[in-house]
Amino acid sequence: MTGVKKCLLAAGLIMVCSVCWAQKAEKEISLSLKAGGRSDRLSWSDMIESVRYVRVDDSVLLGNIQDIKYADGYFYLLDRSTVGVVVVDGNGHLVADISGRGRANNEFVSIMAFDVDPANGDVHILDAASSKIVVYSREGKYLRTVPLNNMYSSFRDIAVTTKGTYLLYLPTWTKEKSRAALDELDGKGKKIRTLVKNTDSYKWSTIMGQSRYFSRLSDGSITLAGREDRDLFFRLDPSGVFTVPYHVSVDVKVPNSVKRSWKPTPEIMKNHDYYYKLIYHETDHWLIFFMVYQQVVKCCYYDKRVDKLYVVKSPADIADPDGYGLNGFLRGCGSSLLTMLSDPDTPAYKRAAKEVGKTDNPIIAVVTTK
Repeated sequence: MTGVKKCLLAAGLIMVCSVCWAQKAEKEISLSLKAGGRSDRLSWSDMIESVRYVRVDDSVLLGNIQDIKYADGYFYLLDRSTVGVVVVDGNGHLVADISGRGRANNEFVSIMAFDVDPANGDVHILDAASSKIVVYSREGKYLRTVPLNNMYSSFRDIAVTTKGTYLLYLPTWTKEKSRAALDELDGKGKKIRTLVKNTDSYKWSTIMGQSRYFSRLSDGSITLAGREDRDLFFRLDPSGVFTVPYHVSVDVKVPNSVKRSWKPTPEIMKNHDYYYKLIYHETDHWLIFFMVYQQVVKCCYYDKRVDKLYVVKSPADIADPDGYGLNGFLRGCGSSLLTMLSDPDTPAYKRAAKEVGKTDNPIIAVVTTK
C-alpha cells in the first residue's frame, strides 16, 4: 500500500556521544496551554485510512493491559493483573503466555517495562525488583538473563537497539553520582555510555503515569521525550547518531517550588499553574504527547509531515466523519497506530464485538494511518 504506514495505538488503557541539554533542537513546536489557546480540530479522516478489529484468544484471560507492542505481525501485551507478557499472532491467536514469576534466574519478580527485538521477536523483560533483564523467545522459551548488578536504584523503561544494545531510561530523581537519565548498555548489561545526564539543579520528574517512554520508528530509530522545563525529544538512529529533532515551546513553566518538591502532590497541583506530561508516543508521521495543565488533560497530535499541531481536550474535540467511533485517545506503538477497545458500553466496542465475535478479552482496534 503505497505511502501508507501502519501504526499501533493503545487508547483508554489507559545516542553516540554524551549529550548536553543545551543541544539545539532541529525544529520548534509552539504550544499554548493557557486559557484561550486554540488549535485546528483533529479529524480522524485526516489520520486514519482504515480500522480492523482483532479478537484476542480467550484461552488466556487479560485483565489490565498496560502496554502493547507490535513486531513482525505479532502483538505483545503486558498484562498487569497476571504480571506477564502475552504474545498473540495477527489474528489474536495465543502464541505464548510469559508469566514465569519467581526469583530463579529464568524468572522475574515484576515487570517494570519490556521491549521486543524487531530482528527476531525476542521479549526482553526489565525486572527492576531483581535488577536484571530476562529474555524469552517469541514462543515463550527462556533464553538468558542479563544482570544489571544493582547499577541503578530504579528504572522506567527499556529499549533494544538494532545493534543489540540496551537503552535504559531512569527517573530524574535518581540519587547516584552519575545522575544519568539515559544510559546505553551492551548485551551483557555493561554500561557503554551515558547519553543524557540529569542536572543537580533539576529534580522534577519527567513523563508520568505510564510504563513506556521509548518509541520505535520503522527505520529502527528509537525516540524518547525529555523533561518538562526543556521539552526536548531525542532520537538515536540505527547508525548510532544522536539528535534532538524537536523542542516543544510552551507558554507555562514549572515553578521552582514545584521542582523542589520532587513529586506532584494534590496540594501543589491545586495551588500552582504548571504542567507535566502524562504519555508520549512517536510514529513515523505523528508525535503524540499528553499534557496536564491546571488539572486538565490535553492530548497533542503533531503531524510531522505538514508541521501542524492539534490539541485535544476530550474525544468530543475530534471530528469523526467516517464513524470510526474510537474511544479515548490514540497511542502509538512502532511505526504505526493501534488502540485497545475495553469499554463494552461504547458503540465502537459493540460494533467491534459484533464483527469479531463474542470475547471476554479487550478487542484490539488496528488503525492504518494515511
